[in-house]
Amino acid sequence: MTGTTPTVVSTAGWARGCLSERHSLAAELALVLGFYAAYEAARGVVVGGRDAGVHHALEVVSIERCLHVFIEGDVQRAAERVPGLTETLGFAYLTLHLALTGLVLLWVYQRRPAAYPVLRNTVLLASGLALVGYLAFPTAPPRFSHLGILDTISGYL
Repeated sequence: MTGTTPTVVSTAGWARGCLSERHSLAAELALVLGFYAAYEAARGVVVGGRDAGVHHALEVVSIERCLHVFIEGDVQRAAERVPGLTETLGFAYLTLHLALTGLVLLWVYQRRPAAYPVLRNTVLLASGLALVGYLAFPTAPPRFSHLGILDTISGYL
């Protein structure tokens, strides 16, 4: 025995080290896709379902109306007057928020490896906080809350 003591790595130290590193592309992809799958699954277990979400949305709209900041309907009517804008924004909503985030993560992973862990952790933290907020106060979007706002994706009120 040489008199040295073995190094014990705490769980917090291990997690800190793991989160500060850039891992193989397969491991990073598994992490991000696994987190996204967990995020989507957790959203499906909200107590009260759609009724709770609509009720919360109406509460939010009531507060927005009191503060005179409920402008979604006015913005939508203005956007509908610009040919092709609602279709373009609908396409962007359905595809770009996930595709663009994935492409930016991939680009930073390849081109700026030192910056990647910070970006990855920021995206995961923001998504986690959004999920906590949604689980604590599930809220339906205005287009599903019977407020006369058109769902521009499906074309229904």
